[in-house]
Amino acid sequence: MPRHLLQLLSLCLLLTTPVGAQEHKPCCRLSKEYRTLAGLGREYRRLRRQAGSRCCDRFNSGLMQALTALRDSLQPGTSTKRIIALMGRPDLRSATRYGAIEPPPGDTLLIYHWRGPHDFLYVIVNHGRMVRCDWYNAWE
Repeated sequence: MPRHLLQLLSLCLLLTTPVGAQEHKPCCRLSKEYRTLAGLGREYRRLRRQAGSRCCDRFNSGLMQALTALRDSLQPGTSTKRIIALMGRPDLRSATRYGAIEPPPGDTLLIYHWRGPHDFLYVIVNHGRMVRCDWYNAWE
């Protein structure tokens, strides 16, 4: 078969294959190897370096799973220093409204982006201690 016909057939096959059926290399996966909160923090920081990749932007990506596990693990009263030691520096620190989240007077927001500034984990801190940690999703 002539080479140009093989190339044309390959292209047609690629274009008609459903997206979900195409092979994807594993990416932005949360390792299940961590056993401690510190290990989860290391996994989050590793995945955070991949942020902005299409893999990490997907719902239930490893980055989203790590942020959710951290949210579920951090307890009120956790110090800001401990949070930053676990998760790294926040993408934003603000004492004023950020998106739909407005901290009470005197409190500070620590913002950790998942898919940019519209989907993020926020931590409300008062006097150096966590008051609340939760998700904000734009649901686009």
